[in-house]
Amino acid sequence: MAEWNIADYTTAIITDNAAYITAAIRDTGRWHIPCFAHSINLFVQAALTPLSETLVKVKSIIEFFKRSSHAQHKLREMQQQLTLGELKLKQDVPTRWNSTYDMLQRLLSAKDAVIATMAIMRQELALNNDNWGVIESAAPILKLFYDITVETSAEKNVSLAEVIRLCGIMKNHVKARI
Repeated sequence: MAEWNIADYTTAIITDNAAYITAAIRDTGRWHIPCFAHSINLFVQAALTPLSETLVKVKSIIEFFKRSSHAQHKLREMQQQLTLGELKLKQDVPTRWNSTYDMLQRLLSAKDAVIATMAIMRQELALNNDNWGVIESAAPILKLFYDITVETSAEKNVSLAEVIRLCGIMKNHVKARI
């Protein structure tokens, strides 16, 4: 900050929550404000932990379709037969929780075709009713977090008042659904 001559103009620094960055900022004596979108990401990743058994099964199914062109072809055929429209399944990226929402939402959109294809090709990988129930319950909860993360990540500046307002919305959203 001294090098850029901004030390006198800086009261707080906003970053992700990485320990080494937090420690470096603490050493400056400045106020550290964790990035809101990154904090949502950490919160949701922790909240997804109880769903890990279902998520592992979902990832196995996605991986099966990604690795097998025959399975992809069968899925497309099934989607056409069920007049669902052709949708490719999406794999999540562990460092981006929003991709978990995308993966679950896409799986739900292709649910009937996936169930039918798995019944023909790999019944042992098929999700049971409990797994589908978990996905169907989790997706609407995750959608709000997804929308808020996308919205706040696109903004150049998000005021603290807006963060507080959005936290209240998220809190009420979760309370109403669990």
